[in-house]
Amino acid sequence: MRSDKLNRLIFYRKASISVLMIGVALVAFMIIVEDEPGGVPLILVLTGTLWFFFLRFKTRAINSN
Repeated sequence: MRSDKLNRLIFYRKASISVLMIGVALVAFMIIVEDEPGGVPLILVLTGTLWFFFLRFKTRAINSN
């Protein structure tokens, strides 16, 4: 049971990092092309970052038990 939760959290962590990297790439692209970041890339960066730290907290909680 613990291993299944941990594996799922590891998968979600990789997904959150992917969302964060896509957001960073889009922000860089938008700044180069339009000289200002767009709203969607900034939301992706914020979502990926918050998701990553939430999963980090959950992974530590599972490992401490």
